[in-house]
Amino acid sequence: MKKGLSSFLIIICCSTAFSQTGPSFTRFFDSLFANINMADATTGLLYDRVVPFANLSGFNSLRNPVVDTINANLFMQGYFELYNAAIVPTERPPYTVDELRNMIPKDTNLIDIGIVHYRYNTIDSSVAVQKLFFDEDSVLQEDKSIAASLFVEDTIFFASPLVERVEKGILYYKVAGSTVFNNTGDEIERISIDFDDGRGFRNVHVDEIISVNYPDTGTHILHFRLFLPNNRIYDAYSKIVCFQKTAHLISYPKDIISIRAKIPFMDYEGNTSLCATGKICICYAHSDKLLRKPIVVSDGFDPQNARSFESGDEGKESLWKMLAYNNKHLGDTLISVYDYDIVFVDYDNGGEYIERNAMVFVAALDTLNKMLQQNQSQEQIVVVGPSMGGPVTHYALSYIENNPSAATNYGDHNCRLWIAFDSPQQGANINLGAQAFMYFFGSVGNNEEALYVWDNVINCPAAKQMLKYQFNNYAPVQPFQTCSLTINQYAPHPYFTHFYQAIEGLGYPINCRNLSIINGSLNSTTFGSGCSEAIELDAKYNIRVSKIQLFPTSGVCEVFYGMYTPGDLGYLMGNRNKFWLFAPSNNNFSIDAAPGGAFNTFQMIQDAAQTNPQIKQITMSRSSHCFMPITSTLDISGNMNYNTDLSSLNLVEEGLTPFDSYAGVMDSNMYHATLNQNLVDYLINEVETYIQGPREVQLCSRPTYTLHLPQDSVATVTWLCSDSIRLLIGSNPYEVTVVPM
Repeated sequence: MKKGLSSFLIIICCSTAFSQTGPSFTRFFDSLFANINMADATTGLLYDRVVPFANLSGFNSLRNPVVDTINANLFMQGYFELYNAAIVPTERPPYTVDELRNMIPKDTNLIDIGIVHYRYNTIDSSVAVQKLFFDEDSVLQEDKSIAASLFVEDTIFFASPLVERVEKGILYYKVAGSTVFNNTGDEIERISIDFDDGRGFRNVHVDEIISVNYPDTGTHILHFRLFLPNNRIYDAYSKIVCFQKTAHLISYPKDIISIRAKIPFMDYEGNTSLCATGKICICYAHSDKLLRKPIVVSDGFDPQNARSFESGDEGKESLWKMLAYNNKHLGDTLISVYDYDIVFVDYDNGGEYIERNAMVFVAALDTLNKMLQQNQSQEQIVVVGPSMGGPVTHYALSYIENNPSAATNYGDHNCRLWIAFDSPQQGANINLGAQAFMYFFGSVGNNEEALYVWDNVINCPAAKQMLKYQFNNYAPVQPFQTCSLTINQYAPHPYFTHFYQAIEGLGYPINCRNLSIINGSLNSTTFGSGCSEAIELDAKYNIRVSKIQLFPTSGVCEVFYGMYTPGDLGYLMGNRNKFWLFAPSNNNFSIDAAPGGAFNTFQMIQDAAQTNPQIKQITMSRSSHCFMPITSTLDISGNMNYNTDLSSLNLVEEGLTPFDSYAGVMDSNMYHATLNQNLVDYLINEVETYIQGPREVQLCSRPTYTLHLPQDSVATVTWLCSDSIRLLIGSNPYEVTVVPM
């Protein structure tokens, strides 16, 4: 007995497991169409195998003259879909998307242009309704008595600069031969481009460099025209945004030095790779470029290596920009007023195992200490660890103290102050629904941008070490069309357990003062309530595509719903892949709504969704959630409730935190790893309070030590010493002479 396509909605039970390769839509499609003859798909590319996030039918094609305006991200998504549409591997475009991205010049005004002119097949829905049926075992079959081909062929053309943003002024475009993709067999007779610079269309040859001047900021629309034999002409449009360089550039003398760890690290899978590498950027206080008085700032979580030392692009993050606040700059103050050298440590793989990058920081300290010794400086080092830089520097300093060797300066890191800056001492938090969003639309639906985030951000080693709740513990491993998953019991990821046990075993560094600066509200200001809606995405016909809600405070909550379908016909027929995720509370206040440093996860989802032509309406109820709970950033003992009011407590005196001092904010939750004037005042006061004097005392010598205080500070000082020496205090209470007994 035949069953028609009205029975197309297939329910496959989902299962859970710890590790998975991901149940992609393409795998599901291939299993469904396993008995269908694909020989008539003459191009070897069947677009129905992928979810059409790029909506190639909206690009210029033989069957559709309507032309959408795209950008670099949408170009990549379209290329990614063509690559995954291949039923004949040799018909794929020549590069993976990662390979294509790696070919694009970085941080330069030379802009590559990508051009795709491709033939591909789709299923003819009018023939499919007649020809395809489900047999008695619900296996899709074809009626071979119907001669009409199941497939139709189309040809598309789309083009775009391969970057989204560029500095205004003179720049150079190039249509590189390696980024022109053409499987049509037609010779491209001519390429003509209007660069939106007032000069109209210009003929462009492959590998020719074209100079263009964009004197103002704003969006420019490029118009591409492709000339083919028999007077055929295709048009395409794309956009690029021009920005004005800002003041986030380092104006001080600087050096950049490459660093390689000297100590290998065996990862949790038993692999000992080559020692990790990185770079240090030294911003000197003096023009002679001699290191005298360093404050060392470690980079944090950066798996995409998107954060540079400095950047003139307001839309791009940099380590120097991180020190800016309220139209002021902490780096400028520390260098020009207090005579410090600022040193940034960046890691070549910012998503690596924390311990592996910590060994790079160990090597960086060794290099800096040798420079101090060479320059005859008696100053000790101040270390600042923002975000993941906190665990990296924590591990590095404690490792040095616990493992004296030549590679660790025999256990002496020469650091007087360690500042953990909104860093996860007990773990970080990314909304579970947002993680499920990246899994469902990336790993299952093959959206290129979401898949990249799922594979390379959420599932990189450092993220698995830090995230308290991880959806990859529960993600289904089998292909499904409809799946409802309820988490029954939370279990930490083995990487999380391994790392925090390791760092607990090392303990906190003991040969320096340890501080914590936090961005969360000390008087329990929250991000709303558990299970409240964060963001909803809707497609045409008001069909909900996705909804994300906050982690619950009590009960069970639907933290994620997602749906996609291959085209309009799928929407109308009910052929929709759906996924629900339900999460129970964990006997605590909602970690998403808890006081803590904020991260704009939902804003990032909205920004990405706005570029997707399938999304017609976005309702964002909140842009951010708690990223760094205060209980974690202060390493509070005793399983304290996330929403405890700490404003009247002294956690140091009560022994609830291992830090020697801490500072936070009231009545608001600041964005993660950002500064305000109160935090800066606290930091400068701590940095400027220390004892000056020789660290090595010669026999029979009488060294003098001085308490250095911030400008205009007055303090009551009590000097203490061991029984083996006595102190001579003169008229200056801030100075003592040490006399051996």
